Amino acid sequence: RHAVEENFDFVNYLGLKRHWPEFPVKFPKTTLTQDRPRIGVFPLSRWGTKNWPVKCFVELIRLIREKHKASIFLLGGPSDRRVCSFIEGQLGSGVTNMAGQMSLVETGSFLCELDLLVSNDSGPVHMAAAVGTPTLVIFGPTDAGRTGPYGEIHRVVSSNISCRPCFSRTCKRGGLPCLLGLPPEQVAAIALEMLAARMAGG
Repeated sequence: RHAVEENFDFVNYLGLKRHWPEFPVKFPKTTLTQDRPRIGVFPLSRWGTKNWPVKCFVELIRLIREKHKASIFLLGGPSDRRVCSFIEGQLGSGVTNMAGQMSLVETGSFLCELDLLVSNDSGPVHMAAAVGTPTLVIFGPTDAGRTGPYGEIHRVVSSNISCRPCFSRTCKRGGLPCLLGLPPEQVAAIALEMLAARMAGG
């Protein structure tokens, strides 16, 4: 079960009325002026085994921008800046590298202004979900059923390979087949569906 659902066991045990969960986190208001839709991309996580190949993120962004003149923001910490700079260099105008430029609180404010977040399984996914920003999360060795973004507006994508979820920081099969089996076209199709719903007010 999802970790949020497990936390409701305490409420159920006490016989209290259950309400839809709210996440009482608020961030200072910030304003973005870039064209919509605005899409944030976290291409890295702390586990190497969670990271969809960088070339896949490049192709994903290309496919999205074939359909939308979207403003793309590459997000991450200071150690992610080199990879984000590479992605930015591959794609040109309309892509902004924000890695290492914001504090955690500033990142939360930024996430509030996005129309979609695409990410590997990482902490900022849950920040975005908490403030109501739709998230599309690529899962490799971890279990979306337990730690995916909570809520109906979010989507996850993962392969059906038999060894996942393994919860390992080292791929025992080598080469991360659980992530290599996820083509950018598949992820882009889901992202475009989510953007269409967002732009329609869904």
